[in-house]
Amino acid sequence: MRKEDDIIREATEQDDPDAPITAIVAILLAVVTLASVVALQGYFGYIQDAEFRSKVEGVQPLELQQAREEGQALLERYRWVDQDNGVVAIPIERAMELAVGRMVK
Repeated sequence: MRKEDDIIREATEQDDPDAPITAIVAILLAVVTLASVVALQGYFGYIQDAEFRSKVEGVQPLELQQAREEGQALLERYRWVDQDNGVVAIPIERAMELAVGRMVK
């Protein structure tokens, strides 16, 4: 009978979980889970900002785009400002060349 009691005691003692190791594993799992959640939230915020910039800030209203194109066209071509008085607008690049030429003389 003694042998059977020893065998039963040894079997039950080995089947019990080790409390300190279980606690360490639980703490490590909690830390890993928390770190994963924080990392995923940061990544989501980064992706959300990138999408916002590309969809909202990257798109110009049609009126603004047309106004910029018209303004650029005014800067890059010759045109009459006041034909009666002989006032002409010239491209900005040419105007800068002439201004530098006047400063050099």
